[in-house]
Amino acid sequence: MNIKKALTTTCMATAGLLLIGQSAHAGGSAVSYNDGDIFLGFRQTGGTSAYLLDLGQPDLFMTATPGSSIVLNTTISGFGDIGADLSSASVFGSSWYTDGNVFFAVTGGTKFGDNFGDPEGTLYSTNPSSTPWTPQSDGSQVSTVNRLSTAGFRYSLATSSANSDLGVIQSTSTPNNYASFQPGGTIPNSAGISFAEWNPTNEGLVNTTLYFNQIISRGNGDTSVNIGFFSIDSGGLVTFTAAGSPIPEPSTYALLGMSTALMGFLIFRRRNVRKA
Repeated sequence: MNIKKALTTTCMATAGLLLIGQSAHAGGSAVSYNDGDIFLGFRQTGGTSAYLLDLGQPDLFMTATPGSSIVLNTTISGFGDIGADLSSASVFGSSWYTDGNVFFAVTGGTKFGDNFGDPEGTLYSTNPSSTPWTPQSDGSQVSTVNRLSTAGFRYSLATSSANSDLGVIQSTSTPNNYASFQPGGTIPNSAGISFAEWNPTNEGLVNTTLYFNQIISRGNGDTSVNIGFFSIDSGGLVTFTAAGSPIPEPSTYALLGMSTALMGFLIFRRRNVRKA
């Protein structure tokens, strides 16, 4: 009797967990965007749909152990099964991974300075090249942040997809959709077409690997570094692999610059003393 009761209780608990798991991504939940958030976006050349997820602040990527790998699907709460969304007929279809026209990129930026301590105008972007993006002026980078904010506002007006609490399916005919900001965008939007900082492209096919850069504007540090890279498998698992060495915080660059200047002065002074 006790064994039967225990089995019944276990079955009920398991069923409850399954229901919870299914309802965790029931779709239609509210999404939000905050200054400094990082976006993962997908578009298809000539397609009618785009797909966008808010990954939150850059802390997860900046503080990752050097050389470690993070599967976003299991690390970020609410990430869900984006493979099911990407392969649906209403988005890119079952051949999305080998289509040859489906691209992805990861972008972000802060206008006011985010909770990680980035100065205003700091940008994050994927890059097909191992050479990091060139830092631009404060005003130019803030202009790109404004475009990201406009895309973020459009994102926050939507509700989540059926398979992800963070995923939003957008029509490419809607103003300010993600695809309209990426290279090749053709729909006018209120902040201008394309993220101008990242021409000719910050995208890659979904079956390729993209470097991920942190770009600090000229007036706030003038640095751009690879902090890792992103890859996606055919099932929609997204992995971030951190770069192999620690990434200095913005304040560290200033200290390094002061140290270099001091060493130069001491060497110069020592040479003059020897001549005397």
